[in-house]
Amino acid sequence: NGDLDHANVTFRNVMESAKKEREVAAEAEAATFSGDIAYQQGRMDEGKSLTERALMLSEQRGVPASVRVWSEIHYAVNLENNGFRSDRNVNLLEDAVKQSRENHLAPQETAYALTSLAEDLGVRGLLERAEPNYMEALAIYNKDPLALCAQSGIYGGLGAIRERTGNSPASLQMYQKAYDGYVKCSGADSRNALMELDYVAGELVKVGRAPEAVAVLEVILPKWRKMVGENPDLGEVLYFLSLGYVETGQWEKAASLAKEEIDVQTGKVEPTDRRFGVGHWIWARALVGQHRYAEALPHAREADTSLNHNAVSMGARKLGTDAHALRLDIEDKIAAAAPKK
Repeated sequence: NGDLDHANVTFRNVMESAKKEREVAAEAEAATFSGDIAYQQGRMDEGKSLTERALMLSEQRGVPASVRVWSEIHYAVNLENNGFRSDRNVNLLEDAVKQSRENHLAPQETAYALTSLAEDLGVRGLLERAEPNYMEALAIYNKDPLALCAQSGIYGGLGAIRERTGNSPASLQMYQKAYDGYVKCSGADSRNALMELDYVAGELVKVGRAPEAVAVLEVILPKWRKMVGENPDLGEVLYFLSLGYVETGQWEKAASLAKEEIDVQTGKVEPTDRRFGVGHWIWARALVGQHRYAEALPHAREADTSLNHNAVSMGARKLGTDAHALRLDIEDKIAAAAPKK
């Protein structure tokens, strides 16, 4: 229900008690959920340590398959979400789906494993593999009248697939459907609802409705700050709002938020992650808007390098092309302004 602090106290108590009693399964289960909370609250090293221990414990004989599945998911998903991607993580998520099916876990647990795998495949640009997993999970959730939040998560994932294929109108429709569902099941100020509203606003910018997006994001940014503090998850709303500011010509505000987006993720997200490239792209555009070309060039070069490395989807490749064009334009402007010999 979003009360992470009290949940974490309970998990920590269970961990300590289980460790003393040598109840390996209970310790592993508590550690994986406590580790996931640590990640959500921005304690990245602690989250990695706890989920790593949970995964190790879950491999011991006698630990139930459900504990193994949750341990695999929370270990792999959190690393992937913070840019630390590896084949091992994908293998763990695929094994979580396999274990769920073979051990006949509860349908919702299987659906969660499917969704986790689908999200990761989508981020990697493997959209044709991701969508069937989403649809299989959705079929499970559609049978449960209490699974509205879970259904909303699927619609959000399908929105991301549409976005990565460059279909912003369809993506906007899916993100809006996800947001509406989260509002009904968990409230307009819940973390999931705010996350989907970020994505709705991002698509509004892409379809030419930037002023609407800015109006939405300016309202929810303080809510995000209060909810996540210095967690790198703050970077998403900062990105979408800075993009909206660029598109509406609010250059100084855009530059300030782009810098904050980079700062809040530095030391917590893999340095080569594309999120840094996006931040530099916005920062460069904001400086260009102020005719500060020499200051913009380093950011444009960083964005060009980052966003054209491992651009796996249509949307990612377009952004890489835009970043390269921006760099060339800045270099041309600087060269044109240079004194003639």
